[in-house]
Amino acid sequence: MNKICNTKHLYRYIWKINGKYRVVKNNKSYGTFNTLENALLERDLLEDYNWNTEALINIETVTKNRYQEMNLPPFEKQQKPKEIPKYITKRGNLYLIQKSLNGQTVHFASTKDLNKAIELRNFLKKHNWDKKLLKTIK
Repeated sequence: MNKICNTKHLYRYIWKINGKYRVVKNNKSYGTFNTLENALLERDLLEDYNWNTEALINIETVTKNRYQEMNLPPFEKQQKPKEIPKYITKRGNLYLIQKSLNGQTVHFASTKDLNKAIELRNFLKKHNWDKKLLKTIK
């Protein structure tokens, strides 16, 4: 049978919670399933219908579950992302120090090192988010 290598892509939007498989996208749950194969099939249908559950309700789907014939790789526990402190966002390999001021997101600095980002963020907090003072520590 088929051997699938890229488990991150294969198992996207699937979470294993208390021995059951849940389809989740953007913090919205689309169903809980007893088997991984059924969760994968439901995820595929949702993707085919652009995550429109109303469209899925109005169609009759009788389809063979292709995942039951596959030799699926083990479903490994998802790693919880490393906690990133407030006002720091990870984008790619950079940590951005940002804060909303008067309804606008203000970018203060970016760095590849999380500890440096925390240090900069703490400096800004201590100095009332005065961006001009960043030049004094660079």
